Amino acid sequence: MKIKIHDSTYIFLLLCFLAGYFEYIYLLLIVVFIHELGHCCFALLCGVKVSNIIIYPFGGISVLQANINLKIYKEFLCLIGGILFQTIFFIIIKHLYLNSYVSIHVFSLFKKINLFLISFNFLPIIPLDGGKLLNLIFDLIFYYKLSFKITSFISIVFSV
Repeated sequence: MKIKIHDSTYIFLLLCFLAGYFEYIYLLLIVVFIHELGHCCFALLCGVKVSNIIIYPFGGISVLQANINLKIYKEFLCLIGGILFQTIFFIIIKHLYLNSYVSIHVFSLFKKINLFLISFNFLPIIPLDGGKLLNLIFDLIFYYKLSFKITSFISIVFSV
């Protein structure tokens, strides 16, 4: 598994550093990495090979080499792994804050970033986790082509 940082991320980091937002973007990228690491760990547990992780300025992608007919429960586990790792990481940071290892400023910033990313990621828009989760639910009810059309329509509506 390779971890790649997209070129636009380096430019964005430089701009944030020059504008005085380095701490914010640094924490954001750590949370994104932990989230993507969760997807990868659960994928490996489900027997799915992980090609790489790509980190972008406001998100990331775990590139999996999954069989197209992967069982729905395995897809669900791979999908929910990101949020689970992100939540566990938040609990660890909160514990460090409560024991005075992390300042209130860093904890407050980290809490905002974490809640924003979880909320944003659960929007029912493909390729976000919420859109993929919605598609998995529809796959249980409808045949694949119809479930994908419904999910795509909902994605477009929420994007607008």
